[in-house]
Amino acid sequence: MSKKPHHPDAAPRTGPATAEPAEAAEAPAGAAPAPPDPAAELAKKLAAAEDRHLHLAAEFENYKKRTRRENEDFRKYANEAILREMLGVLDNFDLAIKHIADADQGIDRLHEGVELIHKQFMDVMDRFGVKEIPAHGERFDPNVHQAVSQIDTADVPDGHVAEAFRKGYFYKERVLRPAMVVVGRNKG
Repeated sequence: MSKKPHHPDAAPRTGPATAEPAEAAEAPAGAAPAPPDPAAELAKKLAAAEDRHLHLAAEFENYKKRTRRENEDFRKYANEAILREMLGVLDNFDLAIKHIADADQGIDRLHEGVELIHKQFMDVMDRFGVKEIPAHGERFDPNVHQAVSQIDTADVPDGHVAEAFRKGYFYKERVLRPAMVVVGRNKG
């Protein structure tokens, strides 16, 4: 009797030769655990991916807000360096006005002209957000005043500005340049 080759598509053989013992169907105690449920694995991976997505989306929103804020600050303060340079010119106007006022009456018209230029210049600075820092008579504030010396005086209360050597200016809400001041102290 000749054996026929087993074809893979053929029906499985039945009988004692192919029967598996009942013990083989149950996993022995030391054997590997059953393979994980594919649906549970996919659910875990999906939850992890959603968590990463939400985290990245939140980081991206924070990045956009920070970038928008930095760009607004850049635009808001873009002219700061130019304006700081212009303050030297303004200082010279202040000095000229002071010295012209002390000179003879013959130059009253020149004095008026320089004062008009100064006023015009200050109006332009004001339009761009530059404001003078109050100094004389104000309480000394190291955030806006730079003390160059102290003087004994009864003209101002202790710890107040007795004299301003150089005006200070704000640019919007930032200190563009602190005021150089002499701080009064009272002996008493």
